[in-house]
Amino acid sequence: MNIKNMMILSPSTLTFQAPFPFYQKRQLSLLNLSEKIMVYSIEVDDQALYEVMPLSGVLATYCTIEVTILIKPVSGNMPASMLTVRYMEKPENSSGNLPTDWSGAFVSQVGLLLMNCVADDEELMRLADSDGDPDVNDVLKRLERYKPVCTNCCLKRSNCNQAKESKAWLRPLLWSACLAALSAGG
Repeated sequence: MNIKNMMILSPSTLTFQAPFPFYQKRQLSLLNLSEKIMVYSIEVDDQALYEVMPLSGVLATYCTIEVTILIKPVSGNMPASMLTVRYMEKPENSSGNLPTDWSGAFVSQVGLLLMNCVADDEELMRLADSDGDPDVNDVLKRLERYKPVCTNCCLKRSNCNQAKESKAWLRPLLWSACLAALSAGG
């Protein structure tokens, strides 16, 4: 059986917000559709900016593994990068160790895109400003604007004003209650 198209990577493109003064995390799923155990190894173009965990491993038949991709704080617009995933059938002579020769491995790539999320440098400075005693309204505005909305994808941001208008009066009360509970507990 040919295992060339038996490793599914999802999604095929990961989008991060940039410039952004905080760490960001995305997930990449690797799915083994073959009847054979596979090994994989991941390389990233820009290792100074991105961290991938785990970089390599073994994937059992019909199993999925979640790979975490972290991006460090980005102060400006950066070029797009790529993740290169090499995979192949686990060699019979390897007893738990990953192979050293990946010359016969199949290769798939995942795009790493940076999406502009601030209008200007002043907005970036306001976003990164933390004097230790933030205004509650300022924190609420930041959380509301920059949080991902998990519908079909954890990368989407909500631009829908209809949902905001229907229960807009309730949201500040809930956030205030949550912040008060967290500060009282700490």
